Amino acid sequence: MRTLSDNEVLALESILVEDNKKIAGILVEYGTTGVGGCNTSGFSADTSNKFELKNLTGTKPLQIKGVKLCAVVNDVMYFRNDNGKIFPHNYDQTFKLMGKDIAYDTYECTCISAILV
Repeated sequence: MRTLSDNEVLALESILVEDNKKIAGILVEYGTTGVGGCNTSGFSADTSNKFELKNLTGTKPLQIKGVKLCAVVNDVMYFRNDNGKIFPHNYDQTFKLMGKDIAYDTYECTCISAILV
């Protein structure tokens, strides 16, 4: 089973999609999450966007907050940031991107997860 190296992900200029048996698309949810204190609630989505893999193939890497989706290969989503750090996530993992604080115990949060076949 093929995995991409950091250098391969960094070199991608368009989204690479190949050999996925479980992932059909990507779900991006924007909302808030509690971080303790008085707000111990989990993530709550306000809006969301769905992207089908067939529509992402060969397009420019998808910018989502501070990262770009660069590849979905063998049911692993590969993200990179502008500092050259790579973030691979399996089909069953949610990638959480914490944003600015709204209150001392509440933060903006973006969750990226796989839409399964």
